[in-house]
Amino acid sequence: MKTKKEAFFGMLVLLLSIALFPHCKSNEPTPTEGSLVIKDTATVVGFYPCTARSPFERGLLLAFKTDTLFTFNLPHRSFDYPEQLFDGYRVNFWFPRSHWHRVAVTYTLKTEQTIVGCTADINLADFMRFRLRKKEVSIVSYAIIE
Repeated sequence: MKTKKEAFFGMLVLLLSIALFPHCKSNEPTPTEGSLVIKDTATVVGFYPCTARSPFERGLLLAFKTDTLFTFNLPHRSFDYPEQLFDGYRVNFWFPRSHWHRVAVTYTLKTEQTIVGCTADINLADFMRFRLRKKEVSIVSYAIIE
């Protein structure tokens, strides 16, 4: 039977070997912005609340089968959204289901997020689930399906 000293020494060697030896690493390169082009279909389901009153492009929320992402370079004017859809931007960034649009998109993952100023009267708590997870994409091309 091992003594406490031998058991302690064995555990110490095991822990040190785990800590000091490199872990197995994948040979797959980590995707960088623009390096991985993805083609998929999505539904435009909402907008980035801080861009609701922008005279330029508005950030749009895209729901894919497996994730929800956002983009600032999909032209919202292509969808002919009535301005009233953006009126509740302080508390609600979702479009009514009747204004959802299916699109075929080709996009790349963004590594650096677009910086957009936002006023303090906008409730971003729900939207930050997407923003904090760095789920921004850059649209390469798109086609409206419905």
